[in-house]
Amino acid sequence: MEIRNLKTFATVCEVQSFQKASQILNYAQSTVSTQIQALEQELGARLFDRLGRRILITEAGEKLLDYARKLLDLEQEAYAALSDESELKGSLVIRVPESLVTNRLGPVIARFHKAHPKVRLEFITCAVMSLKRDLRKGFVDLAFLITNTIVTKDLKVQALAMEPLVLVAGPGHPLAQTKGISLKQLKGLPLVLTKVDCSYRYFLEEPLRKTPGPECPVLEMQSIAGAKKCLAQDVGLSLMPLASVSAELKTGELVQLDWELGTLETAVLMIWHQEKWLSPALKSFMEMCRQEIT
Repeated sequence: MEIRNLKTFATVCEVQSFQKASQILNYAQSTVSTQIQALEQELGARLFDRLGRRILITEAGEKLLDYARKLLDLEQEAYAALSDESELKGSLVIRVPESLVTNRLGPVIARFHKAHPKVRLEFITCAVMSLKRDLRKGFVDLAFLITNTIVTKDLKVQALAMEPLVLVAGPGHPLAQTKGISLKQLKGLPLVLTKVDCSYRYFLEEPLRKTPGPECPVLEMQSIAGAKKCLAQDVGLSLMPLASVSAELKTGELVQLDWELGTLETAVLMIWHQEKWLSPALKSFMEMCRQEIT
């Protein structure tokens, strides 16, 4: 069983596409297919079911993926043990809310890149639904969430800092000048929310869900920048990290709404799998996060 075939297999599992895997690995698509076929023949089991252009990992493939990740981690560990740690190489895949990249991770990224210029960093925006799975399967090396807690047995979680959350809208919003806004007053009003910073949406959506009244229509944006543009045009209201909107609050493009829950506070969590081998590069990045994100 060749390690390169396992790398290809793990990449196909991650992106769920032979074509995308070939682009990432810089292989011809036929090479990816050949390597997967070689594994299937060697193991005597089908690893993927092909449904038109879609592929789905089989039960046998799921079992192999667990072992493949362990073997690939061992390969990295061996390279690290025999290489000069002053010149780290490799890559890290990190899942993180956009607001953290913009407002808190900047100094970490700059410092890390200066110290380890040959390590490739890939940042993937937040997706809570698949986060635990991706950490367990090794698709992601490290993750961050803006939330109070995450319930799990096999993931390690460290709180790095507290993050204030504020309810904001445009200066022309009907409630912009209202004091002591109740949750009932918010019912039925449009919400501007982001997919990329999904974890803290709960702090607005859950209280509204429990409050009687008409549903709030949701405008879901792909970026915080897009959401802030919509808010400035009085399209709706949103709950956002204070650090993400502090500039707009100062210029008056946005206003902080005075509502019954006030300024909320939640944690910035750093999350990794308890069985994950922490490479020197990953250890270095995590330690810089502990030092810089306070």
